Amino acid sequence: MSSSFKWSHVANNLPALSWSGQKTILFLTILQLQMIEEVASTTKRRVLRLLSVVNVHALIFVALPLILAACYNFTTIDVPSAFRTIALGINNAGYVVGSFEDVNGTHGFVRDSGGNFTTIDFPNASITEAHGINDAGEVIGNFGDGTRFLGFVRDITGSFTVIEFPGISGIGFAFGINNPGQLVGKFLDAAGTHGFIRQSDGNLLTIDVPGSSTAALGINNAGQVVGYFDVGTGFRGFLRNTDGNLTIIEVPGALYTEPFGINNHGEVVGLLIGSRFRSFLRDAEGSFTIINVPAASYTEVHGINDTGLIVGSFDDATGTHGFIAVPASP
Repeated sequence: MSSSFKWSHVANNLPALSWSGQKTILFLTILQLQMIEEVASTTKRRVLRLLSVVNVHALIFVALPLILAACYNFTTIDVPSAFRTIALGINNAGYVVGSFEDVNGTHGFVRDSGGNFTTIDFPNASITEAHGINDAGEVIGNFGDGTRFLGFVRDITGSFTVIEFPGISGIGFAFGINNPGQLVGKFLDAAGTHGFIRQSDGNLLTIDVPGSSTAALGINNAGQVVGYFDVGTGFRGFLRNTDGNLTIIEVPGALYTEPFGINNHGEVVGLLIGSRFRSFLRDAEGSFTIINVPAASYTEVHGINDTGLIVGSFDDATGTHGFIAVPASP
């Protein structure tokens, strides 16, 4: 595929959609120019996904070396009456958060350890997504109301606090929250896309890999952050330690590596693109394990808690579903 191919051309001709993983809200017409970088990067992954399913010969893929495949017991998560469910985060009590679509739009949800669902809708928003949850039950997510797209924190009483972002665009995405109340995500301004850590007192620290678009997607209680950066050659993952030093995360042979979550043991989960879309677990020593839902055409892992429970989404012949995966006994 030519390097002169413009992903923005694809984005500009797509209908309003909400896709798995990081979402881009294309219905915000007035903000499309400001959001074009985010639209392009999300569209790029979606188009790659479609090409890899329809015609693997349309792209040149690098063969992945043999990496141990994990053994998990998978439980499907489908919100009742929803035609699409995505699980995005999990805490140590087994509470799962995510998003679902039904005839009324896109909503967030919390699923308790007993399998009961609570819908999350930001007031007057047309789209609500829940991305992370800490052990206190605080939920972090995003909402769109037709004129803006911002983050929120929802406390256990159901009250919302809006996360404002710097820059003239006012566009940002909130993805992760830890027990001390630190938040991570990304925001857009005239200079590009930046990752951030927002401290519990509201102070915001920008994370930028030089010369790249950067996003912070997950954070553990120690303040270690995972995310990705893109210098125009594809997504590469990173782990940022509390001293500010970055470790590059790349699944060997993968074209793209996107870490989404990290637990308190330093275990990282995310998505890789090689000959097809697959997901990975990276342990604290840097070894990779592949994770796939059996019989799924697509598996995307988003979160992991301290007991090793993993959540994500998968596609099969019936649609898109969330899942929770429990490590199988040896």
